[in-house]
Amino acid sequence: MSVRPDPVVITGLGPVSPIGVGIEELQAAFAGRESAVRPIEGLELPEALAADPPLGAQLVDFRLSDYLASEKTYLDNVSAYLLAACALAKEHAGLAVTPETRTRIGGSFGAAYGPLASAHTFNARVAAKGARLANPLIFGHTYINTAASLVAIEWGFTGYNCIVSSGLTSGLTAICQAADAIRLDHADAVLCGGSDAISAPLVAGLAAEGRLADGHGGLLVGEGAGVIVLESGVAAAARGAAVLGTLLGYATATGQTPGAGLRAAHGRALVAAGIDAADASLVVSCANGIAAIDSAAAALCDCEYRHAEVIAPKALQGETFAAAAGIDVALALLRLGPGERAVVLSADWQGGAGVLVVSR
Repeated sequence: MSVRPDPVVITGLGPVSPIGVGIEELQAAFAGRESAVRPIEGLELPEALAADPPLGAQLVDFRLSDYLASEKTYLDNVSAYLLAACALAKEHAGLAVTPETRTRIGGSFGAAYGPLASAHTFNARVAAKGARLANPLIFGHTYINTAASLVAIEWGFTGYNCIVSSGLTSGLTAICQAADAIRLDHADAVLCGGSDAISAPLVAGLAAEGRLADGHGGLLVGEGAGVIVLESGVAAAARGAAVLGTLLGYATATGQTPGAGLRAAHGRALVAAGIDAADASLVVSCANGIAAIDSAAAALCDCEYRHAEVIAPKALQGETFAAAAGIDVALALLRLGPGERAVVLSADWQGGAGVLVVSR
């Protein structure tokens, strides 16, 4: 199996975060440490949760029409956020989908939970009125791969396309999949990252598991999408694309604990990148309020990155699940100087983990 010798480069960023949509808003909000964490609103929650709403970071006043010209009859927020992020990333990269290029452009997206709101709406109607009156329009938006399919349809690319669901590491794993597709010559350019949305069943489910923030720690729920455009260096140069950064190395791993998984993925990613921890000036932490994940990230940073700046975006925007990696890469490249390197961390409470190494 041959591997392309040219680097995998980053040519476009599309962050849709509760603290800012687009790179200018995101950069300004993060620089000002503007938190989007508030009591969650607008959901039909169980009585106990409704009486004392948990904290989270929601996208406020989001309109897909601000980013996409085509009209949609119905969309789950997971799909709407991903479409907006892809539109931003594609425009930022100046990536044109033409009859000549469409088979070489692909998508690789993650979803930790997917369109739970649509699934809940569809199931509630069936339960109330029977299967004969099920809504077929909503049913088509209950699949975890619906958002990825809608992106391909929207811009007409027919190349590599996949969806990844691996918990909190979904978006980072999707970026790794995209890089592999490019290196193995299955694609020249891939829009990649992920999307997740706050919904009543998600909040209720996390509350039932005892994971939500309660004043003594716990998960701050977020939502949004994070998409980057990866390209082969040769393809980017051929079309005259501006290179924002390079994906130097990446790895995923699974351990008995988040700490074990993160240590394994971190070691492999640095080897793949050909650098030592001392060569990185920035770490984007995966700390999200879950004690095991916070401890794993802190232990790694205290051991390997005392010399580096460590940022924790989830303190401001909540845990954005599959969206996190794409947003984290955008923040890293916006903060790095030329030639500097950043390490992006991702970990799941079940022990899965992933690490990206990027340079500007």
